[in-house]
Amino acid sequence: MCQKCYGLDLAHSTLAEFGTPIGIIAAQSIGEPGTQLTMRTFHSGWAATAGGDITTGLTRVEELFEARNPKYEATISDLTGEVVLIQHEGKNVIVTIQADNLETKEYYLPDESYKPIVKKGDKVTEKQLLAKSKESKLKVAALKEGIVEKVDDGVIFVRDEVPQTREYVIEAGRNLFVKEGDTIQVGDRITEGHINIHNLMEIAGVLKTQLYIVGDIKGIYSSQGQTVNSKHIELIIRQMFSKIKLTNAGDSTFFPGDIIDIIKFKKENERLAKDGQKQAIGTRLLLGLTKISLFTDSWLSAASFQETVRVLVDASITMKIDKLEGLKENVIIGRLIPTLAYFENNRDVGEYFGTPQEEDYLARPNRERDMSGEEYVAAIN
Repeated sequence: MCQKCYGLDLAHSTLAEFGTPIGIIAAQSIGEPGTQLTMRTFHSGWAATAGGDITTGLTRVEELFEARNPKYEATISDLTGEVVLIQHEGKNVIVTIQADNLETKEYYLPDESYKPIVKKGDKVTEKQLLAKSKESKLKVAALKEGIVEKVDDGVIFVRDEVPQTREYVIEAGRNLFVKEGDTIQVGDRITEGHINIHNLMEIAGVLKTQLYIVGDIKGIYSSQGQTVNSKHIELIIRQMFSKIKLTNAGDSTFFPGDIIDIIKFKKENERLAKDGQKQAIGTRLLLGLTKISLFTDSWLSAASFQETVRVLVDASITMKIDKLEGLKENVIIGRLIPTLAYFENNRDVGEYFGTPQEEDYLARPNRERDMSGEEYVAAIN
């Protein structure tokens, strides 16, 4: 991470020095007060069943950092609009939400080989092809019906024909968080329970998911008298969203199915764009901390954590080279760790950390909202 993106070193209230191990500091800042958290469980209105237990405290923090599906999952809205009707049907409750405007969705074409097969004013139906390519089997199809507003510079804009309406069937006994006439945003909870962050990412995008995780974790710590600076939580969450799984390697040096760092992905696509070659396409991932640790570039670091045999076998088969850029791998072989004074004398910022442009790239709310959970294309116009 670049120096100004991180900001002040909280120990000295000065700009953080190059080589400061901010990841270790973040882990310690969360782990130490985490020892004071209790594993609290309370019962909901339908607690006669095992599924009625809501976990908070340390258990919930672990659930979020490991990106697990919650045991007691809340129903969330995938529309921004108004709750127009709540009606009972048998033992269930049906909540109807209507969008407050005609939404326009953007469909990005993966590369120049894709040609639009629709034009402005065309009416499209759900799953209808919008563009196709002779070089790739990847399809660009409409997620819902609407009218093509415009086709511009590799992007197809499709506007809803009528305001969307969604019906959510809520099982008996669940407590509602909404009432008729309420205004609701994409990703807001309709019922009690914990939000599934994987679903939230698909519906509301990366930025809102990150903000939710930060807020939920801070709320748990503060509710039990522990204070943690948001910077430390945000740094760890940044790592959880740092990987992309390739679906189409294009002319890159990667292979389909590879899971790579988003910064490497961006730099490779910038190189391909500059050379006029076909760019790679991938899907943005949300991984828990355990899984993220296994996808590090250092096979020494990964092998020291979990699945040692698999990591070492994979490294030997693929002839991986460990560049010894991190802390753990240098400790393992008895070298000086690359921090502070050592880092100042031997640093190459481009290899160790990202740039301010990286932060801009990762925080594109509109683009992220439309692309997350689908094909994620790094081409930036």
